[in-house]
Amino acid sequence: MCQNSNELISIDLFEQEMCRFKQVLLELSDILEYNAPLTDLRTLPVLRRHLAAVSDLHARLLEEEKIVTGRPPRTWDTQFGDIMFFRTRPPKRIHEFSQKNAL
Repeated sequence: MCQNSNELISIDLFEQEMCRFKQVLLELSDILEYNAPLTDLRTLPVLRRHLAAVSDLHARLLEEEKIVTGRPPRTWDTQFGDIMFFRTRPPKRIHEFSQKNAL
């Protein structure tokens, strides 16, 4: 993994790391789905402690997608500065995902 966010990496390394992050989140989602019916209340503090940053990133990405001005976030927008490189999903994809994965 790159130590410096400004470090140039190859497309292959980029794709490998994106694939790894995606796989980690998919597997974690499956683990959570499996464990949810077991209703072990001890899992929530662990999840809160270890997933706070991921949850925060998720919330900020969703908030950015809700902006209707159509402009991408700017580096000086402190709320969105670190997520400005993420592209928003097309509305159709957001809707399809929401319907498929409704809580």
